Amino acid sequence: MLNDDFLQVWGNFDLEKEIKKFASKRTGFRFHEDEPSIALLLLQNNVLTSDELLRLRLKKRRQDNRNPFPESYDDKLCQMAEKLPEVDGDKEVAEGRTDLRYLPLVTIDPHDAKDFDDAVCLIRDGEELTLWVAIADVANYVHKSSRLDSTAKSRATSVYLPHTVLPMLPPRLADDLCSLRSGVDRLAMVVSMSIKNKEILLPFKSDFCWPYVYVDDVVSCIDKCLFHEKEHFYDYNVSGPDFPTYHKIVNEVSQHIGNLQVNFLNHNSVSERKLFSLQKIKNDILWEPKYSIERGIKDYIDNIA
Repeated sequence: MLNDDFLQVWGNFDLEKEIKKFASKRTGFRFHEDEPSIALLLLQNNVLTSDELLRLRLKKRRQDNRNPFPESYDDKLCQMAEKLPEVDGDKEVAEGRTDLRYLPLVTIDPHDAKDFDDAVCLIRDGEELTLWVAIADVANYVHKSSRLDSTAKSRATSVYLPHTVLPMLPPRLADDLCSLRSGVDRLAMVVSMSIKNKEILLPFKSDFCWPYVYVDDVVSCIDKCLFHEKEHFYDYNVSGPDFPTYHKIVNEVSQHIGNLQVNFLNHNSVSERKLFSLQKIKNDILWEPKYSIERGIKDYIDNIA
């Protein structure tokens, strides 16, 4: 039988609050929200599997039967992607592509990764070094205004979770044709940077501007979208708060690692500048970038140091 004293204590007991406190203490997580701690606790104690937890999370986020991050890709688009032919490197070269298959490119990814979207290599020729950077040529397969383009745009990015990936592109593209895998021919956009006698030659214009955005700002933006109560989202511009030139970026890097001798090709030419308005994303979800180009460069160099 319950007495009055017990009922009074029970009446002040907030079960949800206590569960969140317990989960945070047991997992060691210190997030603003307690859901990650509770989720990890459920996984650790085998209450839910990772797949079950993912399905529950996606179901909770679904609004008006519309899920911005479906677990699987549209069947028809997957079937279209599966019909795409394997890359014929010799044919591509004959039709005008530059053959760079001789480069010893490497990818740097986790051991279980499948989507190798970029690769690098450094070639030494006497005192001259050439840095090559290759990015998968997705545009060769995803044509502007196509259904695949619209679907990828609505997803905006691949979402990497601890136990799975929600891909921006169908698996045939993300994990195969647009993945720079070893031992197979793949299409890529490639840029080279030459370094000679400690002098860096960049094939860019020094006055070229671009509103670079720091990765932490991108993460905070995605987080805002995922946890915002807004029912429908739109296409938003996401960029940094600055519009720096390459010349300014080089100067900022030099302040932290020592003087850089950089020569720009066509440095006297005037580049086209395009400004991005962030007003809509500020109004809709109250997001704006926090990292200036100076802060972003310093933070990045401090992290890798």
